[in-house]
Amino acid sequence: QYSPTPEEVRKAINGIPVEVTGEQTDKIEVQHRDLPRVETNYIRAGALLAIAEGVIQKSRKIVKYAHNLKIDGWDWLEDFTAPKQKKKEDKKEEKKTEVKVKKKAKYLEDIIGGRPVMSYPGAKGGFRLRYGRTRDSGLASMAVHPATMEMVEFLAVGTQMKIEKPGKGNCVVPCDSIEGPIVKLKSGEVKRLTTTQEAIKSRRDIAEIVFLGDMLVAFGEYLRGNIPLDASAWCEEWWAQEVEVSDYYKQTHDDFGIGFKEEMELLELLDLDIDSKKAFEIAEKTQTPLHPKYTFYYNDITKGELEEIRNLLNSHFKTPEDVFENDENPLPLDYHKRIFEVLGICHQVRDGNIIIDNDDIYSLMRTLAEELSDDEDVETLDAVNMVSPVHIKSRAPTYIGGRVGRPEKTKERLM
Repeated sequence: QYSPTPEEVRKAINGIPVEVTGEQTDKIEVQHRDLPRVETNYIRAGALLAIAEGVIQKSRKIVKYAHNLKIDGWDWLEDFTAPKQKKKEDKKEEKKTEVKVKKKAKYLEDIIGGRPVMSYPGAKGGFRLRYGRTRDSGLASMAVHPATMEMVEFLAVGTQMKIEKPGKGNCVVPCDSIEGPIVKLKSGEVKRLTTTQEAIKSRRDIAEIVFLGDMLVAFGEYLRGNIPLDASAWCEEWWAQEVEVSDYYKQTHDDFGIGFKEEMELLELLDLDIDSKKAFEIAEKTQTPLHPKYTFYYNDITKGELEEIRNLLNSHFKTPEDVFENDENPLPLDYHKRIFEVLGICHQVRDGNIIIDNDDIYSLMRTLAEELSDDEDVETLDAVNMVSPVHIKSRAPTYIGGRVGRPEKTKERLM
């Protein structure tokens, strides 16, 4: 529960232009009694709650509405919304160390034993933020893939979660049209789980969860809390919108030989048969970012690791087209495997070799056309875009941390 400081309470009491009062709630006497303007000598918890959580905690939202509706008397709340000034000593220390301070993970502060932690704040491989709604999500209900629910076993329909953002918590519901989890099996195989049946079948063989899958969050969750929007996942519905508004598509309405058309449903987009060559052709013709299917998690690895992958592929293939000369192209099973895993590239392990889909290898070789920049100030994705013939978007710019709330309190939800 939100607890303001005594100074904040004094400032709020002096600043609120209306009286905040309430009924007596507890038979506990207060210090200042028998005041003619106060009807009781006992604690009025409702008034305290209204001041703490209704005014001070919601100060940013109140200031916004007061400005929009031109209501006077609430300007003092801007002191609560303004960022606190750092001490001079702290600023000097920050300049010396140049360490980025991470946001406080409130959802982990009050955790007790037995509450499963799904992922840490902003941790790579956690829940990927994806905007959207299903029929049963919204109003603090956020969707995850049913394969994720089966795989982790702690998430069921209606499970409460404490999350990093947006807001403080949510209620879990399923959605099978978003991206499912990526797992590493005991055999070394890395695969994406797309159905609950796959998750149940693979559960005992899972050695590691590489990626938890998407968390579908409604835009209203950010609007309600007056929270700045985070960067969205690069996914099929965004790609389709980019293609639709491109000059090439507006002039030609070319379906690219895959049956693409305006305002496609998400399930239709997911069913489009797009190989790597077709994906690059569309990106080059329309001057739009590469299709998400062939966009990997470049921001999750370093430039040095990506350069290692580039050198490995160049040692096996002279040109990207050489990839398709064989049905399979075994690559050596060594430290490169871990880099492929973090990139989100599914593969099998057979006879001491890694077997990667030819389309994925082709996409990597086309994307990493030249040697990457060694400038320390250039991020991995920026370095990729400097050498790639097409624009590459960040597939997972925002990860959401979360933990299970109170599983022992789970019960039927009644309206």
